[in-house]
Amino acid sequence: MIRPGIAAILLAAGLATGLGAQVPDTTRLDSLPPDTTDYTALFLKGQQDGRKLIPVPPRIGSGALLPWRTRLIIARDSIQWHNSETLGDILTKIPGVYLLRGGWGGGRPELPTYQAHGATSTEYLIDGMPYLPIGQDSVMADPTFFPLSLIDRIEIEKLPGLLRIFLFTHRNDRSVPYSHIGIASGDLQIARYQGELQRRSAKGPGIALAFDHHAVPSQPSTLGEYSNTQGLVRFEYVPSARAGAEVQFFQSGPDREPVLNAAGDTVMRGRHGTRHDWTGRLFWSGQRNGLGPRLDLVVNRTTWVDQIEKDSTIVLTDSIAGDTLVRTDTSYNVFGHRRAYTQAGLLAAYRLAAASLEGSLFLRSTWTPVELRVRGGISPTRFFTAGADVVHQRHDGERTSQWIAARAGVRLPFGFVASAVWRKGTAVAAPS
Repeated sequence: MIRPGIAAILLAAGLATGLGAQVPDTTRLDSLPPDTTDYTALFLKGQQDGRKLIPVPPRIGSGALLPWRTRLIIARDSIQWHNSETLGDILTKIPGVYLLRGGWGGGRPELPTYQAHGATSTEYLIDGMPYLPIGQDSVMADPTFFPLSLIDRIEIEKLPGLLRIFLFTHRNDRSVPYSHIGIASGDLQIARYQGELQRRSAKGPGIALAFDHHAVPSQPSTLGEYSNTQGLVRFEYVPSARAGAEVQFFQSGPDREPVLNAAGDTVMRGRHGTRHDWTGRLFWSGQRNGLGPRLDLVVNRTTWVDQIEKDSTIVLTDSIAGDTLVRTDTSYNVFGHRRAYTQAGLLAAYRLAAASLEGSLFLRSTWTPVELRVRGGISPTRFFTAGADVVHQRHDGERTSQWIAARAGVRLPFGFVASAVWRKGTAVAAPS
């Protein structure tokens, strides 16, 4: 048993040892206020904003009532998983389309011909605005210049000898930002870079920025490089689903070198230029759940700038002894070339649950000064749908195109459907 005196001595020695081992604390207190951010609340708010829908401008042309199998709709997920590099690859999935390729390398021309009616058998519209050919390809538009990364939805209307292809860009219908980045490269040094950023506010303002760069170097079997940098900028103000305005700018800069064969002959001419498309839109809608009247006013200005070969001269670039020619080259004198056109359109539509009526009037500065279209559809029962189109176009040179079309479709037992389309009239294949 330890005596009390000895215990007291041992306790005092222990306390002295502990006090001697202490080091004075000279650390100052943190002057910054403590972090009181509720990250859980921010996360839940982001989840809630991601589910909240905000109004977007309605798609022009997609509200028409058409019979079954007369319109093909390709949504964004189908575009991504379609194993298609260009819009021309997607069009090959349509029966009756043959794609005239300018080679088997990326960036070569791809001209679709539908039912053997040539490359002018396809019409393109971007967000409801007709996309007309201009520049070196002034007869038909090359679908390789449409970047699929900027397209959110494709609707293809099939008529005898004609495809009307509606391309709709992506619209962010959420109050949270939308973004995506894509980087791709392969063994042949083919590169593609994509990027997109969209920000919308529930009060109306919104902005969209996007780009797509595609580069295909010269291959051992095919000489001639290709690159194209495309961009999209859009400002919009959509305070409600009843009215709104937007301004959109689209740029395409194809740079395609001439394709030469083994003998040095030019198989395909090059294309170098820049296309700018400015589009403005005002819309008013009295629709609820897609039913009711709508009015759109659109204006577009398109410019194309490139260089045209004026003349050429063969010059000696290399030789060896004995005046033996080893290689020649050709020097070109070029001059600036600029083309432009302006178009304005008024579009009216009225949609009921079992009927639709649309009309459009476009005025242009060249090629087709006047274009008038009226179409309607009716579905008295869920087993039958019918529609009709009337088109009148006045071109330069006192030429006109006017035709009518009728559609009908019936729903058959066991999930089968049958549809037919008839078209009659005259059309100028290449108004430009």
